[in-house]
Order: sequence, then C-alpha cells, then structure tokens
Amino acid sequence: MIRRPPRSTQGVSSAASDVYKRQMEHIGNAHGFIGNITPEQVRAGKNLEWVQTLSAGVEQVLHLSGSNDLRDSDIVLTNNQIVQGPEIADHAMAMLLAFTRDIPGFITDRQQGKWKSRGKTSSYRLIELRGKTAILIGVGGIGMQIAQRAWAFGMNVIFYDPYVPDGKEQSVGFERCENLDELLREADVVSVHTPLTEETNGMINDQAISCMKESAILISTARGKVCDLEAITEALKNNRIAAAGLDVLPDEPPSPDHPLFIALNAGEKWTEGRVIVTSHVAWYSPDGAHDAREKAAKTVISYLEDLSLI
Repeated sequence: MIRRPPRSTQGVSSAASDVYKRQMEHIGNAHGFIGNITPEQVRAGKNLEWVQTLSAGVEQVLHLSGSNDLRDSDIVLTNNQIVQGPEIADHAMAMLLAFTRDIPGFITDRQQGKWKSRGKTSSYRLIELRGKTAILIGVGGIGMQIAQRAWAFGMNVIFYDPYVPDGKEQSVGFERCENLDELLREADVVSVHTPLTEETNGMINDQAISCMKESAILISTARGKVCDLEAITEALKNNRIAAAGLDVLPDEPPSPDHPLFIALNAGEKWTEGRVIVTSHVAWYSPDGAHDAREKAAKTVISYLEDLSLI
C-alpha cells in the first residue's frame, strides 16, 4: 500500500516532492493506494486494483483529467465516510455560535479597549438559538452530526436531501421537506453538507439566496463550488443575508483580488462580524486525522481479509 501523496508536485516542499517521486517509483507494483491519487499515478499504476481515500468526498479523485482516470478503469474506489463528521459538525456549530453570540464584535471591542457590560449590548447581534429553524442541505454522516447538535441547542431541524430513502425523517426524528426554495424561506440557519456533483455545483446561487430571510445565516463546510461566492458576496454587501461562515471556497487558496477578500482585508464596514472564512480545516484535528487514517487502514485490512468493507 502507498500512503497519501500531495495532489501534485507543484508548490510542495522538496521533502514532499521526494516522497512523491519515491511513490512514483513503486506505484507500478502496487495493488492498492491510500489517499487522493493523481492522474499521473493512475497512469503509472498498471496493477492498481483499489484506491481508498482519506476523505468522504471523492470528486477530487473522480474528476481527474485524461483518458486513464478512475472512471474509465476497473479500479475499486472507497471513501472514508462519516469519520470526519464530528470534527466538521463542531466547526460548523462554532461558526454559527460565533455569529449568534457576536464573538467577533466582542473581540474587536476588547482589542480597542472597549467594555460594554450587561444591559449595554444593543450594538451587538445577540441571537438565541432555541426555537430557531436550522435547514440542513444534505443529511449524510456529516449532516446528521450537525442535525443532532442543532437539535441539542433547541433548534427546529428540517432537512432537504432527495437521495435519502423515504422514512429517514421518521427514523431520525427530524422534519423533511421536498422543495428547497420553500424550505429556504423558513430558514434562520442554512447549513450545506452535499457532495460536489453536476447537480449541486453552484446550488447556493443568487436565486437560492433570494429565497432566504435577510436575517438568515449561511454555513458551508461541504465543497467550495456548491456555493456561488460572488452571489454570497453580493448578498452580504446588500444585506440580503445576515452572515456567512465558509470553510470551503471554489478556489483554494482564494485570490486576494476577489471582492470578498478585498473587503475583508480592508476591514470594510459591511464585513464586520458577518463573515468568517477558515482555510478548509473543519475536518482537521490531530485526533481526527488519526481516526481518518485508522479507518482507512481498517477498511483495507477488512477487504483484503474477507472482501468486506467497514
């Protein structure tokens, strides 16, 4: 088995580049691969039978260019479903709580030497989560983890996911809605947890945002291209939504010339306390990274021993 490589040799350290080169030397004899395989490695892996990703998402593997990618081969592809769910759910809730308790505003005041005690906080956007409506788009392993956390805060949880079987809502105890536009109109919080597919690419666009309340908070920890960053930027700038917490972006790292990052870097008033951007780290903690590798290894061992998957 070959361990996880960098996605390409561009922009990586010389040590990582050396690892990649050594992997390329041996991949011709490998039957299995753990990690996000590159097109070059697919072409070189003449004996490959199986690729196991470390993440739940697989579009970065399936969307490879070239004639010899995984979609055109007999190579088995398995993912690391659910294992990163708790980390991502915690991160999503952390962003939501930062907005509803206006943590950025309080931090800014402390940095400026201001102190506003109880009863003098009218300038802060403080919101009680209890009784608010959380809309989850996608309720796979990660979405369900967030649903449970939102419910624990006393929120009304409603989900949209046309791919889960009928009756899912009864088994988990959350409400289901089949019409996304209708659902968005009810949302106090919209949390996105879909894979990136042709159908979900650009799903949260200007039209979808137009259905949302001006007081709505958008959280995205799924895939960057599911959300239209230009539409989100315009919505925030024109007060069509209250806030956006983004751990994933269409392009990573983002261009500093994008209007949202120009505004953030300049400290423009409309961004204050309303935008949180983290660098695609919702999935990560040392414990989470260990769990992901352990789950991948156990899947490989299980398959090799009796052709079963876990």
